[in-house]
Amino acid sequence: MVVAEHRGYPQVDDGPGGSDAEPSSVEDMTTPMVELERQVQRNSNDIHAIYDLLTDVNKWQKAANLRFDGLDHSIAGLDRRLGAVEGRLDGIDGRLDGLDGRLGTVEGLLHEVVGILRSR
Repeated sequence: MVVAEHRGYPQVDDGPGGSDAEPSSVEDMTTPMVELERQVQRNSNDIHAIYDLLTDVNKWQKAANLRFDGLDHSIAGLDRRLGAVEGRLDGIDGRLDGLDGRLGTVEGLLHEVVGILRSR
């Protein structure tokens, strides 16, 4: 028996005489029916197995979605905390800029005092 692909579906070639050949006995007539029933049962089993796999995949997908939702909430919390830290660092940066300006003033005054002391 040869199986060929036709438009995505396997097509069975029964060989010489094909499926149109007249059966020569009752046994020849029942053998194809038994084979057909066996193939139908196998296909039915395969279909049920596929549905079982899809059910398992669906369960895993739901579990993964719950975990992703939890991660989204965690990341949102981290984002808020980082925003607060950024605000605090901006405040510290402003204070350091103020100190830099004051130290610059003190440095300028110190240079003036040194200049006055040297000139005496």
